[in-house]
Amino acid sequence: MLGKFRERDLIKDYERYLSKNFFNKKPITLLPENGSDVLTIKIGNEIEKPVYDVGDGIQSLIILTLPLFLHKSEHVLFFIEEPEKLLHPGLQRKLIETFLNSEDGFENYQFFMTTHSNHFLDITLDFSDVSIYSLRKEFEDISVKAKEIVPKFFIENLSHGDISSLELLGVRNSSVFLSNCTIWVEGITDRLYFKHYLNLYKNYLYDENIGRPALYDWCFEALKC
Repeated sequence: MLGKFRERDLIKDYERYLSKNFFNKKPITLLPENGSDVLTIKIGNEIEKPVYDVGDGIQSLIILTLPLFLHKSEHVLFFIEEPEKLLHPGLQRKLIETFLNSEDGFENYQFFMTTHSNHFLDITLDFSDVSIYSLRKEFEDISVKAKEIVPKFFIENLSHGDISSLELLGVRNSSVFLSNCTIWVEGITDRLYFKHYLNLYKNYLYDENIGRPALYDWCFEALKC
């Protein structure tokens, strides 16, 4: 920010990138403070704060993405260990999306990442130019009783949609509670499913007395149909 025009213009471009991708288009201003080595950041109309006061996730975003802008137009390999650290699941997905977005000028970059995040694995279903590899450790003969055994490591390229990587991570259906819809398979018994579902929900409304009479009446009318 205190350098030449090209450098200042690069940081302005970077601020716009942060605003568009991570802050719902709120203006972002990065402020170097005279006589201090601590970066100050201003988000929208919020009061400016030292970067360590806006959360570890924001600091991680800056650490991970600023080098992309410092090397624009170059052909670069980036090696990142567990980029999901300190990031909300939504930001994890957004981060990978921006890495793969050619509109931001990162088309000459190639990323190598290690991760324990099922959210990163989920996004691979949306992009064809992402490869997933699993790393597993095995022993040649576990029946041999020895105080020291040298393990072997195997790298395997997983096919598209292979869920074995989720099993390696220990991911379960309950790991992510993001379902906001239910899809029913069409068939002659649909009305039986819906009737039972609505009856359960009607009883829940009645038992819990959560104060939604309009919805209760709607369920009652639906059951009659």
